[in-house]
Amino acid sequence: MPIDLEHGAFEPEAIAAMGEAFKAACKELRDAGERELVRKLIAKRIIAAARRGELDPVRLRAMALRGLSVNETSPAASYRFVARANINHFRDRLRSETDAASRSILQKLLVQEEDKLGADFALLDDLSREIVKCQQWIERQRALVGTLERDGRDATTASALLNGLSESLIIHQHYRQRVATRLQQNPFYRENPRRLAQVQSSGRA
Repeated sequence: MPIDLEHGAFEPEAIAAMGEAFKAACKELRDAGERELVRKLIAKRIIAAARRGELDPVRLRAMALRGLSVNETSPAASYRFVARANINHFRDRLRSETDAASRSILQKLLVQEEDKLGADFALLDDLSREIVKCQQWIERQRALVGTLERDGRDATTASALLNGLSESLIIHQHYRQRVATRLQQNPFYRENPRRLAQVQSSGRA
């Protein structure tokens, strides 16, 4: 599977470096399930890194494989890897998207990918970290809006982004509560008081 360069143009040296990194990264996959999906993600990561100016094959390979354990060879592991990569992509898009219609689509896609991971403590912790990140982004964006307004400058775009970030925070908080509720309803946690207390405490955070 060659790297699809889509609409971008690269110098021959860059293409050679990207090809070398892609081949090296794919060798690490062995017989991973959903191999083609993972290979496509690796190609996209390499292209994105190259567009940012990174052309060292070793570093490109490392960036492409970041977050993927090469020992995760089962179809389920690869399925989760693809879902996690999509989640990170949609979250990144939502941090900068101001168009309401586009945000709505991205939010739905994000929830669909998060649902693929199932309700477990890993997802609960991930959502907790994302909520903290959203709160930090909101504080910075609120400060930016205040600065622009005090200086008499146009804050329309900055305000739209602030509203979008606040909306994302609410969505993450609601989704996190859903995950906590599903964990509380899981018989395994009901029969393990310490685990159940952990879930209940997480759900109130």
